[in-house]
Amino acid sequence: FRPGAIFSEKVLDFSVKMCYYIDTKRKEIFMEKFIPTKHLTEDRMDRVVFIATTVGFGDILEYFYVEDDHGKHYECVTSTGVIIVKGLDRKTIVTMYVAHHNQIKRLYKEREIPRGLKVVIKRNEKRGWAGFSG
Repeated sequence: FRPGAIFSEKVLDFSVKMCYYIDTKRKEIFMEKFIPTKHLTEDRMDRVVFIATTVGFGDILEYFYVEDDHGKHYECVTSTGVIIVKGLDRKTIVTMYVAHHNQIKRLYKEREIPRGLKVVIKRNEKRGWAGFSG
């Protein structure tokens, strides 16, 4: 999905949707069925539509295993500065959001954040996209 694309209600029906994206780690294009949570489809649909139509999902740059107050899960950082939170099966999508710099820093810890990602995050913050609650 790219910014500015037109999405019909049928495309946004995540219970039957197929997600196509490029996994830049494996350098291949593949198709993945995913399972949305009720939280994603009912509580965060405005945010998902905003990301799909304005920011774009981008390419997955890296998966991070996270254990926090919400439990164990994966957080995927994309090239557009979006964090996609997935269950341990990597098929269940819990939520997604446009990240602030500190949210990215939390995932990368002591590692260097890629320069291109820093630029995207700064742009998203400047445009007021980071933290869109939908």
